[in-house]
Amino acid sequence: MTMSKINKLIICNPYEAPIMHWKYDRTSRTFHMVNGRRPAGFLMALTDSKSFDNPGEFREIKLVNQIRIRVDEWRKKKYPNVTGVTKKLLDFWHDQNKREN
Repeated sequence: MTMSKINKLIICNPYEAPIMHWKYDRTSRTFHMVNGRRPAGFLMALTDSKSFDNPGEFREIKLVNQIRIRVDEWRKKKYPNVTGVTKKLLDFWHDQNKREN
């Protein structure tokens, strides 16, 4: 899906790891919905930019992306080594009958 404007910003479930994200194409100035989680990072203004619509250069935050991998592995193993209170909270979040949608 290609769009010049995003009409639906939130496209993933807040209770699950993201499965898709919006990616901006600087050349066509459009957004594309792509599969997978968006890498953690930020845009840094280019020093030689003279344009207000230049989004800058993407800088990855490597530590956040490494932590996401470890959290995904921990989630797949059903959250080993958590406290009793944390376990109750995780059970609550994953039980759709206990929370409002």
